[in-house]
Amino acid sequence: FFRLPAAAAARTGLLLAPAGEFGFVAVGLAKAFKVLDASTARLLTTAAALSMCLTPGLAALGDRLAEPLDRLEAAWLRRSRRARDDAAVGRAVKNAQGELVVVVGYGRVGRVVCELLDAKLQRYVVFDLDPHKATDARQRGKPVFFGDLGRPEVLEYFGVGAARLVVVAVADKRATNRVVVALRRLYPDLEIIARARDSEHQRRLNKMLGVVAMVPTLPEDSRLLSLPFGGAVLRALNYKKEDVDGLIEESRRSALGLFDGVSETLVAEEQATLLEQLGVPQDSENSEEPAEEEAVTV
Repeated sequence: FFRLPAAAAARTGLLLAPAGEFGFVAVGLAKAFKVLDASTARLLTTAAALSMCLTPGLAALGDRLAEPLDRLEAAWLRRSRRARDDAAVGRAVKNAQGELVVVVGYGRVGRVVCELLDAKLQRYVVFDLDPHKATDARQRGKPVFFGDLGRPEVLEYFGVGAARLVVVAVADKRATNRVVVALRRLYPDLEIIARARDSEHQRRLNKMLGVVAMVPTLPEDSRLLSLPFGGAVLRALNYKKEDVDGLIEESRRSALGLFDGVSETLVAEEQATLLEQLGVPQDSENSEEPAEEEAVTV
């Protein structure tokens, strides 16, 4: 009723169990008014005194039980919160009528994809294998939830097949393959965009699983590597090319502004790589050498 934590409730219950001084007064009045006979009054008085002697031991027991009870309560709260979140996500995906984007992985690439989706007011939900990362993101108002979409039963529970598009933004190659294979087995016609680790991985995903795959070619510590992937996601959602290019350019300028001392050569190289992966035509004088990587069509 008072919504006390489990440890506090246990301490309170144990300390309230022994009799108090008022018990002696009550027993004395009951004896005086002939409600209790003398032998019964003596028995109750002795029991009350003995219970009061147990108070220090009960207090120590409450202290010892506090930590285990806190752990049990925290685990129960996590399970109940996760169950509520899972039910809410499942309803959201199923009721989205094919307009929801499912993002797998909330790392560097996944976060940039979500930023671009937010900029276009596109509804999405994210699943990540790190429960702490999911909890922290959800506390910041992001629809990020814990879940392993490499398991078929999880895909079916959340109704991922009803999504408009699934974006696999996981950095690990094996984890990407596991999720993509599970998706393809259950939903052969579902549109999937996946982050490939290298060109060979990209070709395998394209040819064997029919997945649109992209390989980030910029350094891992650069936020710019995520922009072409995010642009491909927006194009797969049929947003206008001009809007996507403008948003990517704005994000690129913002990202470059985060780094001090960036050389003009590096900026030009990163810009050329971004434009190449997005399929934006470049000036002939800025592209003297043919592109070595195969363009990805979304």
